[in-house]
Amino acid sequence: REVAKAWNNFGTLYADEGRPDSAMLFHRRSLTIWRELGDPVWTALSYLHIGNCQEKLGHLDSATIYLRQSAALLQANNSRYLLSAAGSSLGNTLRASGKEGEALEWCGRALREAEALGAVPMQERACECLYLTYGALGDARHELAYYKRFIALRDSAFGQEKTKELMRIELGHTFAQQQLADSLVQAKQRIEARLAYERDIAREREQRNIFLFIVVGV
Repeated sequence: REVAKAWNNFGTLYADEGRPDSAMLFHRRSLTIWRELGDPVWTALSYLHIGNCQEKLGHLDSATIYLRQSAALLQANNSRYLLSAAGSSLGNTLRASGKEGEALEWCGRALREAEALGAVPMQERACECLYLTYGALGDARHELAYYKRFIALRDSAFGQEKTKELMRIELGHTFAQQQLADSLVQAKQRIEARLAYERDIAREREQRNIFLFIVVGV
């Protein structure tokens, strides 16, 4: 399982770098393991990744096949978040293939699943899919409505990310300050321990000298 996840992560990184051909190689390796293990959700995720890679390479028919397989498995296993992602990807691929009617169905389903979960990023993707598809159909009214909603969701998601980033910075600063305070306390303790040790040594030396003076005096 860990090896399969590692292949998946490599594939995702290559996809983020704009190298879908290399990404697909690793996702296929991951898919082989998930099939052997009989894990339907991870298998569906690999199908989703491979479908997205195929779409980026312009292989729309292959992309549609993989994305349909992904959606079917996710639906059967009630994995709603991933089903929303697969629905948007499938909708975009169908639109690019000239199948705008079916694209609307999948984009709409992706949005409904995302709304039920309150997943803002998935809602954003679905609304983008819908406004682009309505635009391809020449339906200006719905295109504008979903475009406005897409922009609002994108701004909301951007705001959430900025809030998370500021929180991360603040927590990092607080942690650094605590580390500094702890370091100062530790330094103070080390100095006090050193001084106490030196006082003990001085006291012993003084006692030894007094003893020697007494012995000499006797």
